[in-house]
Amino acid sequence: MAALSAGAYAPSPNECIRRWMPNSSLWRVFTLSNQACDLLEQTCASYTLVSEQYRQLIIVFRGTKSSEQLFLEGWQTLNVLWPSVEQALKDPNMATFPVTFTGHSLGGALAALAAAKCVALGLRMSNQVTLYTFGEPRVGNAAFAGRFDQLVPNSFRVIFRKDIVPHLPPCSTTAKRNTGDIGGIMDEENKPCDPNSNGIAYHHGTEIWYSKEMPKLESMAPPTENERYYECVGNPRDEDFSCSDSVDFEIHRYKSYIWDHRHYFGHRLPVFGKLGCDPNANDENSVPESKVTVGGSQAVPRSGSNSDANAKQSHASKFLKIAAGVVGMLG
Repeated sequence: MAALSAGAYAPSPNECIRRWMPNSSLWRVFTLSNQACDLLEQTCASYTLVSEQYRQLIIVFRGTKSSEQLFLEGWQTLNVLWPSVEQALKDPNMATFPVTFTGHSLGGALAALAAAKCVALGLRMSNQVTLYTFGEPRVGNAAFAGRFDQLVPNSFRVIFRKDIVPHLPPCSTTAKRNTGDIGGIMDEENKPCDPNSNGIAYHHGTEIWYSKEMPKLESMAPPTENERYYECVGNPRDEDFSCSDSVDFEIHRYKSYIWDHRHYFGHRLPVFGKLGCDPNANDENSVPESKVTVGGSQAVPRSGSNSDANAKQSHASKFLKIAAGVVGMLG
């Protein structure tokens, strides 16, 4: 699924499909959508992959590359891409096919929302839907997470090492009610997320944490001890404090956290996808890549001015409103 998620960064995912899908000739792209999805005309994308022989459907998302809008308007952003997704889900020739949703980073957020919407609208039963995301940010609050887990129980969030994006927006901890300040996770003593928080960001689904290294996609060797992963099913539910939530983030190391976010299974996924998912290509420097941004600004230390604080509080308020709307839609 990581290679298919990388393929969403390319103009066409066909090369990634050809190289990484077993019996790739039995799969075909059914829909491909690339749309302006926010007020800043940033684009997001999705494609659907189907195999009539295997009777399976895979739906892949890429979110905006550099905009705050997806954090704040994720549900509205999904609506832009939904018509092509719905076309595949409702096609009479594959209306009974199980569906897997996937995506990296902000694409993972869209994939999660789409999976929940698919079940909520009755387009598939819960046991027909699986979700795999890579470096997905939080997309709802604790109420959303509880409902999501009922709708999509087969949900797995893969996190590499100290990838910071899955910890955004910040949760409310058991020690302190977080206001949604993105800077609030830096240089502070870490505490567990509070599953009883009222409206602040909270994860859904099962975390899969690679705490040290990841095996390369192309590796045929058994995973080493450093490449083992943890299936995080401890407490708090969906925010297991023995996994990546236990990581302390320090401002002076922010570049390493962004590096971890871009690199999954031995490849820099956005560039890897643009290069056709060729394992022999140099995906570090071959293709220019848009800078990763969170909250509408570079993920670097900020001065903490009054204007910054007011903007962050405004963003937090918008996030809470959107999360409440999502829960309302899911019932």
